[in-house]
Amino acid sequence: MRRATFLKAEADFTLEDVTYRLVLDNLAWLAIEEILDTSLLDFMGRLKATIEAGKNPRIGDLAAVLTAALDRHHPEIDLDQAADMMLTGDTQLKAALITVINGSLPGSADKADGEDALGNGQSPAPTGGTGKPSSQTGAAPGSRSRPSGKARPALPRSRSGAKAKS
Repeated sequence: MRRATFLKAEADFTLEDVTYRLVLDNLAWLAIEEILDTSLLDFMGRLKATIEAGKNPRIGDLAAVLTAALDRHHPEIDLDQAADMMLTGDTQLKAALITVINGSLPGSADKADGEDALGNGQSPAPTGGTGKPSSQTGAAPGSRSRPSGKARPALPRSRSGAKAKS
């Protein structure tokens, strides 16, 4: 049987002289869905939108991820304790959480160094399109511009009634 493209990611952090090991894999993501009572795709979309808007993620969401990621090596940590850990604001904990979130998602092997949760790193340089570039907008060089809605001036007519050549 072929496994899904999700990966297993691990990271350690130390809080109050205790070292914790986070493991985020398919089983942990299933637990997160159960804790939050929402699909992984909905959760990740909400988390990504929050981060892109420059806002802080919900403590409950992060505590759910932390609880599931701790379960393999620290099953005694429940959601309440994970929320308390999140509220410490510990930078090692935050870095470890970002590492396992990024590392456990499809395409994470392609992420560049310096990207934070959900790949919110620097944007790649834009690449050129294919085909001929668009022409400049506006009147062609040497032509006069006319106000919009005005008709072209009438060309002078010759005595025979035919239009004169300019």
